[in-house]
Amino acid sequence: MGSGEHNTSKNFILSSLFWLILFTTFGFILAIKFFAPEFLGQSPYLTFGRVRPMHVNGVAFGSLSTGLIGAAYYIVPRLTGTEIETSNPRVSASTVTPVDCVHTYASALAYVDVHSAASAFHSSG
Repeated sequence: MGSGEHNTSKNFILSSLFWLILFTTFGFILAIKFFAPEFLGQSPYLTFGRVRPMHVNGVAFGSLSTGLIGAAYYIVPRLTGTEIETSNPRVSASTVTPVDCVHTYASALAYVDVHSAASAFHSSG
């Protein structure tokens, strides 16, 4: 196994740590809002009803899911004694980044949203 054997898992784990720090900060803002509801009250984007879903979804999807994917990219090759390879030799698995995963997830959500809205429109008319 080469020197860059864990680039993919390292990228996912580092991304997971970034999201964990970011969304834990939102959790800290929520904790402050429990005791001082007027904290950051002048900003409509930082109300309790908006910050709580950002915290919960960010920790669940941003941190935990990317951390588990990174752990899988580390553990599975170690357990099986193989390397992560692709069919295209010019593209390595280490070029897969969490941004690619977020883009794929957002594209899938947009696809589902557009098609569910279209089917709702056609069924109502």
